[in-house]
Amino acid sequence: MDEIEQYIEAMGFGATTAKALTASVENVAFNALAYAYAMPKTIAAIREINEDAVLVVVGLDNPMENVTVTAGGKTLGLDALTSAVVALTDIYSLAYAILANNCTFVAAPNARNDFEGSEITKDNVVSSLLNPGLLPNAKGQEYIKNEILDALNVSYGFLLGDANLDGKVNYLDALIVCQYSIDLPVTGDFIYLPVSNVTDDAKYNYLDALYICQKSIDLIDKFPIEG
Repeated sequence: MDEIEQYIEAMGFGATTAKALTASVENVAFNALAYAYAMPKTIAAIREINEDAVLVVVGLDNPMENVTVTAGGKTLGLDALTSAVVALTDIYSLAYAILANNCTFVAAPNARNDFEGSEITKDNVVSSLLNPGLLPNAKGQEYIKNEILDALNVSYGFLLGDANLDGKVNYLDALIVCQYSIDLPVTGDFIYLPVSNVTDDAKYNYLDALYICQKSIDLIDKFPIEG
């Protein structure tokens, strides 16, 4: 990274700024490697609690996607410096998910954030370095959620509305959603609420329960989330 720091400084940025920009790239790489390193321990800890738990390993997004540093007539793409380590981490995560029992890998390469596509110049370098937008924004979070649900539906055949995962959508699923929405003890040994958000409003409430009841007696053909 010393060469990168020297190159950025040669573009006309100060030594402190060049060091800070290089550190931001190193931070992405470090976090990716830390994620990969911690994964086996995290999965093992979950398995100690529930050895049959369905696990989802979510791939990484490159937060430096299309981010450039421009000065002195030169442009440096920061994404080229981080894409390799992100890709390698995803390959490791995929391999581990394949080998692990009851585990699904979900790629999330398009989890957009508010920093991607930025052009860092001398005029905005300070605000860019302080930008909190390295994490996925609302659309990015929605994208990750949908990728996870799609993967689980394909891998495990989960039915929308089937909160207790008994393979049927009926009044019991609606009851579970109602209980959860008003903080009552939930009926059932195994509950998977993400398939119960049939209105796609990121909430579990009476509307979801109503639609589940309607679907269970064929009053509707599909849930609002299905379009």
